[in-house]
Amino acid sequence: RKTEKTISAYRAKVTQAGVTAGAPIGPSDVWIIYDADDALPPGDPNYAACKNGDYPDPGDNHGVDGANVVFGDGHAQWVARRNYLYLWALGTDELHPAIIP
Repeated sequence: RKTEKTISAYRAKVTQAGVTAGAPIGPSDVWIIYDADDALPPGDPNYAACKNGDYPDPGDNHGVDGANVVFGDGHAQWVARRNYLYLWALGTDELHPAIIP
């Protein structure tokens, strides 16, 4: 659970996408709310490209460009696809399906 107490002195537990386990993660890094990951119907020509959960792809609101994220300190930011996996790793400390071997 993300609370002020749990995110004020948090350290990463997962090493991935340029984030090393043990790295300090503060409230301005932690993801609280982010754009929905919309799905396309199976018959859509872009269906195969949209199976990356929580990653900008053609079926999402902003397509492959990126997503909006609200962080633990209250600020909102556009996260471009090129920075998405790094900021995901930093902000959620969860293994991302696009990174897992």
